[in-house]
Amino acid sequence: MPWPLSTIATLLERLSVHLPSHIIAVSDQTASALRHQLHYHGPLTVAANGIDYEAIANVTAATEKSDVVFVGRLIAHKNVPMLIEAVSILQAKYPHLQVKIMGDGPQAADIKQLIRDRNLTSCVTLLSGVDDDTKFAIMKAATVFATPSSREGFGITVLEANAAGLPVVTIDAPENAARHLITAANGTVCSATPQALAEAISYWLEHPHNHRSQNIAKTYDWSVPAQKLLAEYQPS
Repeated sequence: MPWPLSTIATLLERLSVHLPSHIIAVSDQTASALRHQLHYHGPLTVAANGIDYEAIANVTAATEKSDVVFVGRLIAHKNVPMLIEAVSILQAKYPHLQVKIMGDGPQAADIKQLIRDRNLTSCVTLLSGVDDDTKFAIMKAATVFATPSSREGFGITVLEANAAGLPVVTIDAPENAARHLITAANGTVCSATPQALAEAISYWLEHPHNHRSQNIAKTYDWSVPAQKLLAEYQPS
């Protein structure tokens, strides 16, 4: 935000964190930020987000296949231009590569222009206004989910992609809590460069079955974290 809105927003954030008597954070990283950046000293519980695993499992895969998919707001910290540059690198090795980017946001026009500049219009498709069922259907017809975001409080799209049967590639960034959801069993955390992103995506294109993503996603079905949340909200 421009000044003075940015200053007002910062003050509101710092004041509001002291209003509740107990805070529930969705990740250890968010909890740490509350403690060390916003100086919250009250009761704090970490309870992970969840997904509706069965709902995702019941969606039928789209008929049109794709290799790489992205879901998210088209804003600066999502680093979609980095993904476009990685796709430009990958196209030399995979001339028929198909990538679908699902999302809306202020960077949409710039991303479209970058796709044209890199001659990727036959390779990369931008989709806006996608509902959940369509999103999951497209995921299920893909091979890799790429999310090079540098700032995530949790990373629920990582779990949704895992539930759809996809390994996830994300970047190693200090404010990207999604990286903590990734192990060798369900994806790759790589350096924040187009080359490293391209190499990580390439690995999963070459080894599409070398993961246990759905097994990991099942452990985040709402039936599991909901019990912890219920225990926190119920009076003792």
